[in-house]
Amino acid sequence: MRRAASRSSAPRLGIGLARVGPVLNIAIVAPNGGAEPPVSDLASGLARRGHRVRRYAPEGYDRLFRRVRAENPDVVSQHAFDAEAIRLSAGLPVLHTLHLPPTVHAVVRACAQSSASFVALSDFAAAQWRAAGLERVQTIRAGVPDFTPLPAVVQPIALISEKGTAPAIRAARRAGLRVQILDGLPRRELSQLMAGSAVCLLPVERDESFDLVAAKAQVAGCPVVGYAHGALPEVVEHGVSGVLCPPGDEAALAAAVRRALVLDRRQVRASGRARLLIAPMIERYEAELAALAERQRPRRAQVFELSIDR
Repeated sequence: MRRAASRSSAPRLGIGLARVGPVLNIAIVAPNGGAEPPVSDLASGLARRGHRVRRYAPEGYDRLFRRVRAENPDVVSQHAFDAEAIRLSAGLPVLHTLHLPPTVHAVVRACAQSSASFVALSDFAAAQWRAAGLERVQTIRAGVPDFTPLPAVVQPIALISEKGTAPAIRAARRAGLRVQILDGLPRRELSQLMAGSAVCLLPVERDESFDLVAAKAQVAGCPVVGYAHGALPEVVEHGVSGVLCPPGDEAALAAAVRRALVLDRRQVRASGRARLLIAPMIERYEAELAALAERQRPRRAQVFELSIDR
């Protein structure tokens, strides 16, 4: 079993510069200042479309949101999965992105008490949040940058993540494949590795809101095999870009690997690029943030007039 080495690499987003609507001053609040995808891709994409984007990393939410209020952005894109962040952003023109399922009671309660707008990264995740009592949540599906792989001879390698490792290894070995764990490769090197590997095996046992690894694999032309639950049925086009099977059924998982090995890799890539690229995500965020800023303009004008009168 091989483990990939860790380095860093700048992404190539493949996002056009066309902007819809006015230039916005956008504050992005996220763990690590939004250094991780898809938040880093969102910030870069909005900036490339001409908006003024400033990232804020949590330094104590009370202090952070005092800074945000003092700098008076047009809109706030808030990504911290934290009840305090949701409460302290009250009154700001904020769009909250729910990156995780509604499993933390304090966060669910803070969302329910908020009058802000919310988005989830998949229809599955949005349905989970509605079932938890948050009706005001819509889907902006996550995406990944485009990638054009270099010509590569496909090797008998099954790529697996550090989630669902044991059943993935067993299924790969049944199919006669070598195993490589995905661990920290730079983005372009990871995509090229995917382009030259037989299959990406992701039998994750818990429901996930989205799967960026599965999306990257398909865009690189590598078929995905996994369990048909969570958001994975939205991410993988079953029988075209990968094969899904009932959760926990390792015999079916091994059979799914064999089916995936004969899929047309050109169709895998075409399916991934048609459904999972990042440009539509950027456009949806831009539209939602612009609409939110527009709704806030009358209120901002009223506040400005009151301050002049004083």
